Amino acid sequence: MEQGAAGSDNGQLEQGAAGSGNGQSESGGEGWETNREEKVVFRVAGKEAYRIYDRFEEEEIERLPDGDFLITLQCYLDDWVYGVILSFGPSAKVMAPEHVREKVVEKIRDMEKNYL
Repeated sequence: MEQGAAGSDNGQLEQGAAGSGNGQSESGGEGWETNREEKVVFRVAGKEAYRIYDRFEEEEIERLPDGDFLITLQCYLDDWVYGVILSFGPSAKVMAPEHVREKVVEKIRDMEKNYL
């Protein structure tokens, strides 16, 4: 899947097309983790079904026997993908790869600092 194919309201296509692919955002920050696509797998609670079907393509969604969802994206590791995962709050859990899970934890800790 090309970046931007998952849902029409995420702004991902524009972000992917405008990025320089050099691992950094245009402002020189670390907006882009990598300039290649990676497979990201995360689990989302079944109560988020209405969001799952609106945001992701059918082939990216697997409904699990317990009613939860397993989402598999082939995407760039940029702010978009982390924002999508974090938007599900405690309903989401990154399953793979481990470095993406660690980056999500880092982002959560950074957000926590705003409230302490």
